[in-house]
Amino acid sequence: MKSLNLKKIQKYAVKNPPVIANAVALPSSPARPPPKTSGTLIEVLFEDDAPIDDSPQDSGAQQSSNANGAALDPENDWEDTVVEGSTKSTFELRRKLYQGVSIKLQPFHDFADYIQEAAFDSQYHEAVTSDCRRCGNAKASYRCQKCRTAPVCGPCLVDSHKHAHFHRIHRWNLQFFEDSSLHILGLVFHLGHDGDKCPCSASIRQLTVIDVNGYHRVNVLFCRCRIRLELAAKHLADDKPGVFHDEAHQLFQSRLWPITLDSPQTAITYEALDNFDIHSNTSKKSAYDYCYALQRLTDAVQPDTVSDCYRAFMRAIRFKRGLEKRRRSGQAQGIDEFITHRRPGSTSIFCPACPDPGWNVSMEEVWEASEADAHKYTKFEQNDGTFNAPRLKKKEDPDDEAVDAGNAYMAQEKEYQAYLDRCEGEEPDPNTCARLRAMKLQSLLKFVNLIVSGIVGTTCSRHVFFEDNSVVDMYGGERFAYATRSLWGALRYQMHQRWIRWAYDIWCQFVKNLKKRLFEDGKFPELDNNEELREKFESLIGRMKGGIPPLHVLGHIWLCRALYGYSHQKNVGKTCPETVETPWAATRICGGSVKHQNHGQRHDSLNTAFDDWNYNKLIKLGYSISKAYVKAKKTYSHLQYAFGMSSSAISEDLRARWEAEYAKPLPEADDDHIIDRFEVNFKGIGANYATVYEGTARTGTRRGCIE
Repeated sequence: MKSLNLKKIQKYAVKNPPVIANAVALPSSPARPPPKTSGTLIEVLFEDDAPIDDSPQDSGAQQSSNANGAALDPENDWEDTVVEGSTKSTFELRRKLYQGVSIKLQPFHDFADYIQEAAFDSQYHEAVTSDCRRCGNAKASYRCQKCRTAPVCGPCLVDSHKHAHFHRIHRWNLQFFEDSSLHILGLVFHLGHDGDKCPCSASIRQLTVIDVNGYHRVNVLFCRCRIRLELAAKHLADDKPGVFHDEAHQLFQSRLWPITLDSPQTAITYEALDNFDIHSNTSKKSAYDYCYALQRLTDAVQPDTVSDCYRAFMRAIRFKRGLEKRRRSGQAQGIDEFITHRRPGSTSIFCPACPDPGWNVSMEEVWEASEADAHKYTKFEQNDGTFNAPRLKKKEDPDDEAVDAGNAYMAQEKEYQAYLDRCEGEEPDPNTCARLRAMKLQSLLKFVNLIVSGIVGTTCSRHVFFEDNSVVDMYGGERFAYATRSLWGALRYQMHQRWIRWAYDIWCQFVKNLKKRLFEDGKFPELDNNEELREKFESLIGRMKGGIPPLHVLGHIWLCRALYGYSHQKNVGKTCPETVETPWAATRICGGSVKHQNHGQRHDSLNTAFDDWNYNKLIKLGYSISKAYVKAKKTYSHLQYAFGMSSSAISEDLRARWEAEYAKPLPEADDDHIIDRFEVNFKGIGANYATVYEGTARTGTRRGCIE
């Protein structure tokens, strides 16, 4: 049976636009080329489904040809092919497809013998039977895996690796190349003198150094010059906390991270930490798997005999990330003295494209703009929660605090717990939305053995950057207290904004007592103790408008759709407030690791995930905005033409009535006619549809009341 082909319908609609009698396009509508005839609509509707390749053609690819050798047009030509193995001659009509992986791999299959031969050849080198080519004093028995040079003698190899202490080497044992080590050949890592030996030090210590290619035993000679003693004395004179650890400081200066500060025996290279950071942020690889991979790189046969560095590695990467955020954000350089309108001490990455009056757009331009330009200068925000980043109830270190200490995206723990204490005993707001289930029907079973059930966060709607200090933990199901604290964190330093547009999937209930939760219950002492701040924040909340995202609003009653449907509100354009769901895909991947971590470590891991999310958004922002701009211009011309054709098909009187209706202010909740604009005319449709619609009206899902 022939089926409907939706793609062919779309192509037919583009090639054959409807012709309306006496249609008059808008003056600015682009000129349209004459339609290309491609059969009747009925013929297109019931054509057999066939694979269609709508992707752009590669101009550099070799042009395909049919069985007769003629060149194929990838857009219009079709090719007849015989189906082999059939009992009768059967022909199928199919489009020309791109060359797949089988075509790309075929040359490698043909060349496989030579690839194997090269692999065997790499296990031997003819130079091992002769003297060293560099000095000629000894046999060329050693070679470096990474340098890929011809074998040389041991002293020459040591001399060439004066600044490459973590390369892996092989030694020819008269039968094959076996693993060896530079420290066996006597290579010494001299600290403090750019690779030269310290004249004041004589004792050599062996350290275990962990690099991207595994574990290494390294001979280390620390600097004992007078300048090191002067540095320690300066530390004491400056009255800095703690003890000055000279050996650890020398390792840090050499880009080695010691796992202990007092007499370090093991260190991790910054290259290994950076390598894990990229892999972890990109693929959410766990530190446990990464450390075990390092053990296998060290000893592929018996990896369990290599010491486990997992816990030390976790401490190092966690602290390194915290210091890195402070450097990158400018906090280590005192940037708060120059950027005064943001939260002091913040290490978050802020959205550069959202309007920030006084920073990327002038205050005068924003506050003098007309209401018609509100979409340009509105700060669009969206709030949501997820249960895919919990924390299990298990043994932990109760004194473990986040290295970020509330200076990134997660709220400061002590301040947040004090806020939750002030929210204890709060009565839940009455639920007036008959279809709302997000807060009432949370399954208690999924919170068993969980201390923290999830997180609530805020992002900007248009570019999906996590807002600074706006992510909080959930304990149990969703509560307005969590979303209120997230809102406070996101807007605390946004007093200079003129327009704020908030999106929340239960905004209809959340907004009712929002001002009471913010200003009347004493939950935010900063507002109670600062009258000027309170006045500014009350003014900001008074200017803020909110709505329910278009997908979530379908689960609400008609009253909520009429009042808070995001797509029905003015000055929102094509802003999609559902994008707040997209970052939860990243937290879901790392949720398997963070649920086992201590409270502070979990906050650091989540802050890193949010920071990496914002960083990727930042580096791709220019491309994504320019791509969206090109697409918008192209779509605008098509929609403008369609709008002109549709407008010309209706009477002037009806158009005037619609324009007058649109000019009216949005209705209030007590307006008896608020649902009228959503009424449906069922004349000529059929009794069944009308009966279903009237049934929903009687149950209250249309009018917003339950009888």
